[in-house]
Amino acid sequence: MLNASAGSGKTYRLVLQYVTLLFEAPGSGKYRHLVAMTFTNKAAFEMKERILQALHDISTYQEGDERTLTLIKTLSEMLGQPVTVFPDRARAILSEILHGYEDFLISTIDKFNLRLIRSFNRDLNLPQEFEVILNETEILEKVIDSILAKVGTPGNEALTGL
Repeated sequence: MLNASAGSGKTYRLVLQYVTLLFEAPGSGKYRHLVAMTFTNKAAFEMKERILQALHDISTYQEGDERTLTLIKTLSEMLGQPVTVFPDRARAILSEILHGYEDFLISTIDKFNLRLIRSFNRDLNLPQEFEVILNETEILEKVIDSILAKVGTPGNEALTGL
């Protein structure tokens, strides 16, 4: 978890950490076992874009590209691997991600939680196709309508009296 002010390099640090984890076990679909979460769709999109860009830059590294060389050297130091292995491994990892893009989980916290709830809908006794409503007014109207529909019906004497 990173918490810092705007412009302090949080996204760069998260991308570096994510890419480092990918290179620890290349060819294993490791990205399918990683989740990165942020607060906004814009930040999630930017993070995905930067990870893919970093992998692309590493996989197409040409001598003289100092920015990419710095990234490769950082990864080399962090992982204790020679700089020469990274372009080919980046190409393989990037290909894996692009072929299984739906499993490239970088999302907002609320989308992650919704996905998690949908995975356990049976255990939570939720219908297969439940709906999430974020509009408080609409929720209150439905609840009030449901309560008012019970007023005056048998078995709801306490509600009717209230």
